[in-house]
Amino acid sequence: MILLDYRLPDLDGLEFLTKLQRQTSNSRISVIMLTGQGDETIAVQAIKSGAQDYLVKGKLTSDNLRRAVHGAIEQMQLMRQLKQQQEQQKLVGAIALNIRQSLKLQDILATSVQEVRQLLDAFQFIGLLTPAGILLEAQQSILARQRGMIVPDIARKQDQVFRQVLTTGEPILDLEISGETPKFPGVIRTWLASYFPIQSEADEPISMGIVVVEISDRKRAE
Repeated sequence: MILLDYRLPDLDGLEFLTKLQRQTSNSRISVIMLTGQGDETIAVQAIKSGAQDYLVKGKLTSDNLRRAVHGAIEQMQLMRQLKQQQEQQKLVGAIALNIRQSLKLQDILATSVQEVRQLLDAFQFIGLLTPAGILLEAQQSILARQRGMIVPDIARKQDQVFRQVLTTGEPILDLEISGETPKFPGVIRTWLASYFPIQSEADEPISMGIVVVEISDRKRAE
């Protein structure tokens, strides 16, 4: 968090913001600009230059400063969540493409995971299912942490989804599902699940890929 005075010794706050944007892409930095005059033009320019809020020093109180700081931090958190979701969407798309091009899960995982290793912890499950919903293979490093937590609940509730994907040959992306897991009975958790048909060379459905991302914390925050 940066409290930035518009009047600086060597440059003004807008120039500082411009240089800050050029030198760093760190989305964790929140900036609130302080100025001695209520100039709407400066306020608009400050927001466009990357500041989260703008306060007039002559009207500054502990309450409005606290609200501004809280709002700036909350805004940056939402921006980070949005960025992470966008990156996860790209990963899901990459996995979907690899699934369509390969029938071997180990090949799918080797290509997809290597491309976005830094995002791997966001995924609770990546696996390969038969048309009957039976788990054939899964990413063992993930299952070691989440074993038995997602597949049982999805398998019971998603039969219709399985049939639709395997019948139409079209993927279903970002389907929101909720339920309990054996490890945390009584606790409702929420996931976004994406399903991808895997077909033989004769275009016959032989299995299905599934990628699951947990969004329980985000749903509780809403």
